[in-house]
Amino acid sequence: MQTLQTSLLPDKHLQDSADCLLCDTAYIADLCLYPQCLQCQEQECDAGAALVNAHGKSQFQPMLQLFEGYLDKKDVADEARYDKVREGAIVFLGTLARHLDPSDSKVN
Repeated sequence: MQTLQTSLLPDKHLQDSADCLLCDTAYIADLCLYPQCLQCQEQECDAGAALVNAHGKSQFQPMLQLFEGYLDKKDVADEARYDKVREGAIVFLGTLARHLDPSDSKVN
């Protein structure tokens, strides 16, 4: 079983709703990107995209860091298999990018 990205979250008890939302997003992203059940993967990815669509504006920076964490991972056992994870992270980043302010430097 793969290591969950929730390890990127702060080492504190998740008490406020923003932290819970980020934890939920990380969990669902992991289910989508590291599927244990291929039949469920599409629904898990749809749920992750729905969370990003609904909360990406208010949680842009934490979600950006979360998804970039998938891209930054260098030490992987199966590089070809992990490319699929990176592809999925890019899809989530594209969904998140819809929430960027047009004047943001990341747009250019």
